[in-house]
Amino acid sequence: MSIGWCAMINFIPAEAALCPAASSSGGCPLAQAVGKEAEIMLGTTRICELLGDKVQGKEGTMEVASFCGEGKVVALFFSGHWCPPSRTFTPQFIDWFRRFKTNHPDKELEVVFISSDRSQAEFDDYYKDMPWLALPYADRETKNKISKTYGVTGIPTVVLLCGCSGEVITKDGRSIVSDDPSGAEYPWKPKPFGEIIYMGNGKLIDNKGTNYDPDFALKNKYVGVFFSGHWCPPSQAFTPKLIETYKAIQRARENFEIVFASSDRSEGEFTDYFKDMPWLALPYGDERKKKLNSLYGVTGIPTLIILDEKGEIVTKNGRGAVTGDPEGKEFPWLPKPLNKLVTSSASSLNEKPSCVFFVEKQSEAATAVDLLEEVAKDYHKSDPEMLFFFSVATDDDGIGERLTKYLGIDTDEEELPFLMICDVQTKKYTRAKKSQLTKEGVGQFVKDYLAKK
Repeated sequence: MSIGWCAMINFIPAEAALCPAASSSGGCPLAQAVGKEAEIMLGTTRICELLGDKVQGKEGTMEVASFCGEGKVVALFFSGHWCPPSRTFTPQFIDWFRRFKTNHPDKELEVVFISSDRSQAEFDDYYKDMPWLALPYADRETKNKISKTYGVTGIPTVVLLCGCSGEVITKDGRSIVSDDPSGAEYPWKPKPFGEIIYMGNGKLIDNKGTNYDPDFALKNKYVGVFFSGHWCPPSQAFTPKLIETYKAIQRARENFEIVFASSDRSEGEFTDYFKDMPWLALPYGDERKKKLNSLYGVTGIPTLIILDEKGEIVTKNGRGAVTGDPEGKEFPWLPKPLNKLVTSSASSLNEKPSCVFFVEKQSEAATAVDLLEEVAKDYHKSDPEMLFFFSVATDDDGIGERLTKYLGIDTDEEELPFLMICDVQTKKYTRAKKSQLTKEGVGQFVKDYLAKK
């Protein structure tokens, strides 16, 4: 979808700039080891905790629990009248929703408008034409909590939730309006990479036009899915670096391949851009590109997703990994519990609350690692509650200073070292006391923050 996007919050360093692409996506795993009734109860509880017990309807309030349950989908529509792309998308979404309700009376979908309007009057004027539910405008605290929960940094965004489990189906509900105009693919659970790559003619090509079967080209290999486009300056800057890293990894091991998923605006652009790439690609205009875009939640290019031999995500920040390790010595770039805060790792700050320890000199880095590593390992999992970094003032590409400036911290008054937990999405931070700069103190500091003490 080419409607556009209005940014709300962001701390992506300039060196790691992105060109707009599609919105993001997740999955809706079935709950395991619990009964169906328990699953439904858990899902209803999750959604009620998110939205509250009631939301606003056209004829009064509606109980949130009434539209949760098995076989139901809840769409959270983040939008604001002040945003031109939102004003363009909203009438399309309304038309799509009405058609869906008419064509599929047996399928249960409820939309809840989460407003980014700037006043109650703006909200009222915008909402009056919408045929669905809304979070009351006055409840700004809940609105901010929901945006933070799903990492919404721009509008319009549509997040689909499984009404049974409360889990995310996709954060790319926007694309469904254009890609599934009849709603036939309800409930829109994304297919995994291993299925998507075989769709259509199931072929990949090289820059000479030779066809490859994915089973032959990708089997038992790490795969980099490279979303890029020649028209995008950051893509133009990154692609030569990726080519050199790819060649270095290929020299060291044979079980790595890249698949280029083009965002070029014409087949001529694609051909001209792809001719220098030593890897494979989806043919220009291939429908698999949209599905991969949605599956991995690609919101900008260039983006490099690294998958393991089973098609599971190793890292979504392959771009940062290449920038930080151009020779590929640490490939396949498995996530670390503790990372140095530099340009290549800084974009992760947008995703989760982050614990950052600031020191002055490289010689103090070992102290930072010793202080944080044990606690970081305790929270290191596939979807961590918190990320951990250390920043060396003399060797961090200036990212530490830019982060503190973004948060409104007066660095002239801060004495290093200091430790803080920051939430870029809310632009808030909590600083640890000097007495907490011990392993036990840091552990308790993190625990108290997550417990909202």
